[in-house]
Amino acid sequence: MFTPQQLVWNGQLPVRFDLASNEVTTYQAPRPLFVMIPRVSYFPLLLARVVEYFEKYAPPMLGVGSDDAQRKRIRNVWFESNGIPLRWHLPVGVLYDVLMKPKQCQLEEEEHMNDTTNNNNNNNTILPWKIVVHFQSFPEQQIVRFDGLDSVRWNFMSDLKQAMYVRLRSAKSVLDLPKQEQEQMWEGLKINDSLKFWQINSKLIGGSGSNNNDEIQMDDSTNGNDNKNNTKLQRLPIRILVVTTLNNKKQNDNNSPLSINNGMNSNDDFNIYQRPINAYQTTNDGTTLDFTKPNCIGHALIECVPKYLNYTLNDIVKENENNKLRFIIHGIEVSPFDNLIKACDILPHADNFLYLIIIDNVV
Repeated sequence: MFTPQQLVWNGQLPVRFDLASNEVTTYQAPRPLFVMIPRVSYFPLLLARVVEYFEKYAPPMLGVGSDDAQRKRIRNVWFESNGIPLRWHLPVGVLYDVLMKPKQCQLEEEEHMNDTTNNNNNNNTILPWKIVVHFQSFPEQQIVRFDGLDSVRWNFMSDLKQAMYVRLRSAKSVLDLPKQEQEQMWEGLKINDSLKFWQINSKLIGGSGSNNNDEIQMDDSTNGNDNKNNTKLQRLPIRILVVTTLNNKKQNDNNSPLSINNGMNSNDDFNIYQRPINAYQTTNDGTTLDFTKPNCIGHALIECVPKYLNYTLNDIVKENENNKLRFIIHGIEVSPFDNLIKACDILPHADNFLYLIIIDNVV
């Protein structure tokens, strides 16, 4: 019997890798490489496989023969989707949801409006996810170079510490993990073994929740060792990724991608917001958390994203009902009324952050 967390880990995406056409050096271009990739995984974890498959067709690279040279060689490789370089430090499923889910939602809306049941052609434009592999012309100004699996592990452990610090006001639970258990978590992530991973991760987050109906102080003046309430769940580690789409029917048809508003500058394909989100609503005086009133997903948007700071939950719900705002977690559309604590417990990624994708449709 699988737990909900293990079922989340079973989610995979079909991905098609193609070598960039302007980098093919052989008479015949290589066939695409098709891979099923876990949503919770990271692209660098299969980079060696992709490089091995395409390197004999790609431009020659210096550095064959030594570990250091091999590392330098891989640092030049990068992936692209619809002209957007992929950030290797974000989970695969998150990247898909921010880059491809808006188009999928648009196709679903158009199908509904056309009142047709034949949507096979629409689905084929989305999956498998088409990724272009590059061996040169690294976009230095847009993404950070991949510097080996050690850098992926370091980034993952850093995010894990952040998440646990938000939940428990301390990263001690991660720092105190024996080396063997850290290795087991990392190995579980690498090979997508949910049992191996969650055997350790459940120790980290298992005691951070609370069903107590007491109130706790919001300030940070008390010491965690002196006040037992500080070990209760107060804040939630959430990253909100906002994709603004220009959903103009006159500009977009079934054969063209959605226009994405960069929001910040020409190098951004989406905006990421991160701050600790209250697990529960505050009392009227704003100084304590009321454990009888858990926050919902819509509250996270109001607390974290500047554009929505002056919105009420009813405003968010109305935007959602009109399809102006859509909430996506692990590829699943959720309601702004859904319980935020349960979402963080059941739907986190491996780093224990909840990644909430917001599709902001500007008509």
